[in-house]
Amino acid sequence: MKRHQQRTFRLLAAVLSVLLLCGTAAGIRAASVTSQALSFPRFADDPDGTWGTRYLRFLNGWDSMIGVGTTVHTTILDGQPQNFAYCISVGTARPGGSALNAYDQDFFDLFDPAWNDLLDRSQIKTLLSHVLYYGQKGPLPSANFHDWEAYSMSLAQNQEWLARYMATQTLVWETVCGERKADFTRRDSMDGMAAVRDLISPEHPLYGKYGAAYDEIVSSVRNALSLPSFLRDTEGSALRIELEKGADGWTAVLADTGRSLAGWQFSAGSGIVCTVSGNELILRAQNPPLTDVTVTAVKTVPYSSLLIWSPDNSHFDRDSSEQPVVQEGQALSTVRTAYVKAYADVPLSDPVGLILRKTDAEAKDEVRPVVCRKS
Repeated sequence: MKRHQQRTFRLLAAVLSVLLLCGTAAGIRAASVTSQALSFPRFADDPDGTWGTRYLRFLNGWDSMIGVGTTVHTTILDGQPQNFAYCISVGTARPGGSALNAYDQDFFDLFDPAWNDLLDRSQIKTLLSHVLYYGQKGPLPSANFHDWEAYSMSLAQNQEWLARYMATQTLVWETVCGERKADFTRRDSMDGMAAVRDLISPEHPLYGKYGAAYDEIVSSVRNALSLPSFLRDTEGSALRIELEKGADGWTAVLADTGRSLAGWQFSAGSGIVCTVSGNELILRAQNPPLTDVTVTAVKTVPYSSLLIWSPDNSHFDRDSSEQPVVQEGQALSTVRTAYVKAYADVPLSDPVGLILRKTDAEAKDEVRPVVCRKS
């Protein structure tokens, strides 16, 4: 029986699932865990609004399940809830009470390229590592899952974490099924398919908070991955920017059209001073450089390692009957380097100092420098 036909007969309590899995931010974890369910809306909540989801068809053969609410799946370590983890496979069941086994990022090695026409396996893992770093981490506010008051949506704090969880789960699925490019911008065309974000109804009680959290996480991930518009990843491909002569020396102003200069540090030689002002990089020099000068930009980019939990497979299988999940592991960082070059077009009428040093070929003694100027 085809995959989407099998799902038609399953009425699930949730499509959106959070899992709090055994493990810490430092990546310490058990070999296996057991999931536990927590469903919304709670008895104390106002049930008005659409909490559930409907059947939708997404890109690259993915589809969803029907859901009547939002269910949070958890596991407990030493009696306490742990960090959130998120369903990887769009539209696959994640029942509570089942055992999950721990795997590393090799879990994605058999991910079929036909399941995502924009990203390869490495790119999927990279984007997920950033989504989980900036997304909702957990833990839940109480280990007592029968404490209705602790989880009531009448508490603003619960609305915030649940809405942010929903946004994080949406972005995990967008990444996996092919709605996001490598720079985390949305794809150009949906080819007539539904978007993962359509799973959340505008009538959902947390829709406004969900949308705000979604936009904030997207902005954070894109800023982490983006390169200022005037920079290039290699020195050989760097743009050449001309320094213009003015009353205060030689200057160039480089405007970043993507407004992504935050976190970048700039340095250059030949007396060029780099200053950031808003979305502009300003280069200043008292004297014009005689050759191209490389301006080097560096930025520390944080991300998370990935912890994978799966009930029955050591590698990703879209046709598995149960849901694998991914959790934030150890907080890590990498240093990204990019380049731009500066030069000065000096008119012939401007004197330029040139120092020649002559060395006696036999005695190796340096002869007095000769200063030449062109006019």
